[in-house]
Amino acid sequence: MIACVVLYLCSTAVVISQKAPDSSPLLQNSSQASSLDLSSFTRIFGSEDREVPLPSSGGFDNRKDVSALQEIIDYLNTVKVSTWNGMKAEGIFEDSNDVSGNAALTLGRTDQYRLDITLPNGTRSTRIDGYIGSTLQEDGKKLSWSAASAVGGIVAFPRLFATTLGYTATAIVDRGFVTISQTRFHRITILEPASADPSVAEHGEVTVTDFYFDAKTHLLKMSAATPQVTSSDAERYLVVATYDDYRQVGQMSLPFKVSQTMNGQRQWSLQLTTADVAPVNDPSHFRF
Repeated sequence: MIACVVLYLCSTAVVISQKAPDSSPLLQNSSQASSLDLSSFTRIFGSEDREVPLPSSGGFDNRKDVSALQEIIDYLNTVKVSTWNGMKAEGIFEDSNDVSGNAALTLGRTDQYRLDITLPNGTRSTRIDGYIGSTLQEDGKKLSWSAASAVGGIVAFPRLFATTLGYTATAIVDRGFVTISQTRFHRITILEPASADPSVAEHGEVTVTDFYFDAKTHLLKMSAATPQVTSSDAERYLVVATYDDYRQVGQMSLPFKVSQTMNGQRQWSLQLTTADVAPVNDPSHFRF
């Protein structure tokens, strides 16, 4: 995701390398499936998110559906976000091993993210600025993100505030309505290049994210992506982020709880306790 795809935040860090989803036979063959085909999808699967369809590019090119754009507009009107300058928040992070720590989340413009987690054995910091991202672990080891993964960010919703949704290479596709856990969602797929700069090596790579809006409230409730976890493993893994506990932050309404699963297994959760809408004017804050 991301989606945000933030496997670096887990206690077991993995480097994600995401290639254009069109090249994956798995995604092409599964694009029409209403739920996961466990036999062909993965070697490891948990009990959660079994009803979530696989994201796919499906040859959408630069398509922009009016109905999909309208859903995003309805969402922006619901959460009352007209302009976005950033956010600073604090909360509690917990990973799949029930290890928890204090967390500070900073969002800059719509492609800047920073999450600092204070754990018993040190501080783990993830910083993303556009298509450049990395995580500094407690032991001092730094792990670099692929451009496609960095673009997904730590949380998905800032991408919906971005004027770059009008970029010609971005596709915004209406995938219709789907019922998951007895809730009806409007599924919107957004496909973006890892970088709009053709000089960047990963310019040709694509990040594909499904956004699930509650059909009644228009709130963003989930985002889903299928990254390739390592370059040596061609398998794709379903990563789902869930957004809950919407609260007022100034005039805006933003999710205070974010959780993530990978192939139905819980990876981490972040429960915010305080948040302020505030710009971060120092670009170095999002880079090491």
